Amino acid sequence: MTCDQALALLNKRGILFSSRNPETDPNAAEALKSLAGQLSGPTLGLGTNSVVGFNENTWNNALDAAGYPRFNATSLSLKPATQPSSSPTPSPVATEQPQ
Repeated sequence: MTCDQALALLNKRGILFSSRNPETDPNAAEALKSLAGQLSGPTLGLGTNSVVGFNENTWNNALDAAGYPRFNATSLSLKPATQPSSSPTPSPVATEQPQ
């Protein structure tokens, strides 16, 4: 359950990440042991720093300190900020004059 919460937090903040399962991937197990010193998860790796175990406040603080933006990716809208007029003005086009 806590792994799902950790993934949900990263997705909510719009952070690109890779998820690795040390139970099924021996390379991921070695990487986790090197990063966190133990085979415990979820673990947040930020460069050479790590946060072992999930606590939303702790993860948010670590992400803030690392410079990741704090916004809700699910609330983003791709709609234009202003409504276009009914007869849009065409954009200028650069053309060469024939010689």
